[in-house]
Amino acid sequence: IDFKSKLFIWCQKNHNALEFEMLSEENNGGFWKYSMMAKINNKNFGLGTGSSKKIAEQAASKETLQLLGEV
Repeated sequence: IDFKSKLFIWCQKNHNALEFEMLSEENNGGFWKYSMMAKINNKNFGLGTGSSKKIAEQAASKETLQLLGEV
């Protein structure tokens, strides 16, 4: 399941603005770790981390959908 696409569709249906904010970007010995926050109408929702921005956005989208009761 592509959680980011599902969240975008949910936001469009409900006339909400969705954006992702990068909270941190770390490089530990060649291994990258990104932390992203999903924001709906400028309110913080899901937090996600991963080895790429895309993975972190997917994790944040999944958590947001869980908080919204859509998963």
